[in-house]
Amino acid sequence: GRLYLYRYWEYEKDLSEAIKRRLSDDLPHPDPERIRSALGRIFPALPGEEIDWQKIAAFTAATKRFCVISGGPGTGKTTTAARILALLLELEAHRRLRISLVAPTGKGASRLQEAVKSAKGTFPCREDIAAFIPEQASTIHRLLGSIPGKPYFRHNEQNRLPLDILVVDEASMVDFALMAKTMDAVPEDARVILLGDK
Repeated sequence: GRLYLYRYWEYEKDLSEAIKRRLSDDLPHPDPERIRSALGRIFPALPGEEIDWQKIAAFTAATKRFCVISGGPGTGKTTTAARILALLLELEAHRRLRISLVAPTGKGASRLQEAVKSAKGTFPCREDIAAFIPEQASTIHRLLGSIPGKPYFRHNEQNRLPLDILVVDEASMVDFALMAKTMDAVPEDARVILLGDK
């Protein structure tokens, strides 16, 4: 009962299928004791019996290829993402993870960059782990490699991005077309973490 432009119906379908594939594909779980220990250190217990949603998001990011962290301004989404990166780097210390931080606009990328930089010093993790958390962020267009005068990008389904983790800030501001093209360009075995307003 709806009328779509075919192209936008296809973007929506492709994006939906990409997310479903990532959700159904569990990652090999690291040793549960290692996860518990790292989570306890990087996400210390909250006072009282309050549910620690940030710790739950971190556990999800450690065990799934797709994770959404939502909340209004000032709720700690970027700090949580930086802590999650520290957790993932620690759990996969046997290899150097390739991480990209992106936002839909230059201003958003600049804010993300500053927020991650300042968050790095606020939680306990080893110095060598903190050093691997990237401090540079870019726009999604720059990451994908815009082709002047064309709606296509250098990185796509045939030429995937060389990365293991993609963090997208302000995800609620990314349109269907750009998000679908982004997911096409991300390798199937990479993690995608979206941050944005609910």
